[in-house]
Amino acid sequence: MDYITQDFKVSYELTKAIAKSGAKGEMNGRAYSSSVKLTARNQYEEENSITNCVDLKEQELIVRILCKDDLTAGVLTTKFNQFFRKNGILKFNAGLPSFNNGAYTLTTDEDDAYWINFLNNITSSSPKK
Repeated sequence: MDYITQDFKVSYELTKAIAKSGAKGEMNGRAYSSSVKLTARNQYEEENSITNCVDLKEQELIVRILCKDDLTAGVLTTKFNQFFRKNGILKFNAGLPSFNNGAYTLTTDEDDAYWINFLNNITSSSPKK
């Protein structure tokens, strides 16, 4: 996205997420590009006065990264899942998410090449065991 002006940014920090690839396609006449979706959840408790118990609630954030093709989406998905399995913490800035189908969703400003480079540099700078 190319901003005309950008007076604010929101800082995000994902400490755990699941990466899923999405192939290019079409649904209901609308074209979709290849992408990776990172899904992270926060859980919290909320008292339910009607049922007299404490309910466990969730907030879901989906971070969408657009990819140039399906194979790149697959490579990036694998790299993100390996990153989070090794307790990687992903920090980035973006705009506000929209609320769709019960989840907060945003698309990053950075493209797939940026994230592949970022994850490759993290991997190459990690100490060997």
